[in-house]
Amino acid sequence: MTTRQEIAAWNSHRRAHRLQHSPRTLARERSIKHANAWNTAIAILDQTELKLRDLIERELAPVAGLSHEKFGDAMKAAKKVMRKIEGLRTSAFKKAFRHIRALVGPSKIAGYSLATLAASLARDDRARIDNAVRSGLINGLNSTAIARQVVGSAGMRGIDGVTEVTRQRIARLGRAAVKPRILRKKGNKL
Repeated sequence: MTTRQEIAAWNSHRRAHRLQHSPRTLARERSIKHANAWNTAIAILDQTELKLRDLIERELAPVAGLSHEKFGDAMKAAKKVMRKIEGLRTSAFKKAFRHIRALVGPSKIAGYSLATLAASLARDDRARIDNAVRSGLINGLNSTAIARQVVGSAGMRGIDGVTEVTRQRIARLGRAAVKPRILRKKGNKL
């Protein structure tokens, strides 16, 4: 006859074996975790786009759509709004890439560290937004049209804005980071 302690030990042993997964399953779960980290980073940046739209519409409303007589005022307003946008987007990039580093670890992608990639993406994102704002002001667009040019239209879910380029580049980096892991687990060479 078995005692309660023996039954509890046996059940514990069975539970431990039931929770063990194959190496393939563990590798797949890690790949899913890494893909989710990159998707969450994109979502963190997406959260700033409403603030970005409001900021552009509010700050550029007095000077947008004017004739070229007030060109200097428009460029001063663009510089002022870009300082605010830079602060907003920089903090979002830091938060997004810290999230990736916390879940994925300090890995390198194509020989570059996450910090280098984040700095490069943030710099390019700022330049694209700055170009969109300034070209919108030069072309005489109103502040809503400039915001739409930067963030994209709601009807197209933002894919026609300049921030979509950054979103796509981060998604490509995420695929590049996850793909080698999957290939290594299968035993293939790159």
